[in-house]
Amino acid sequence: MGNCFVCMPLINQFMEIYNEIEKEVKNILGGQWKCAKADDTRRPGMVTEKIVCALLNTDLVIAVVADPREANTINPNVMYELG
Repeated sequence: MGNCFVCMPLINQFMEIYNEIEKEVKNILGGQWKCAKADDTRRPGMVTEKIVCALLNTDLVIAVVADPREANTINPNVMYELG
């Protein structure tokens, strides 16, 4: 089974994009693949620590860097995760 971490702005407008990414990952790489994003796990601790842990334990990273809220600028949180 493979893991895919999706770096993206965590806003409602992007849930449809995330669902499409998840569907395509499973179609292309197989139904055993799981997708996750930064806000999927609700556990105590620093957010940055959880993101780093997720990134270190994933097989594939997909980043959606555009943010529709500010004239399609780059989202700084996504760039932090990607960096």
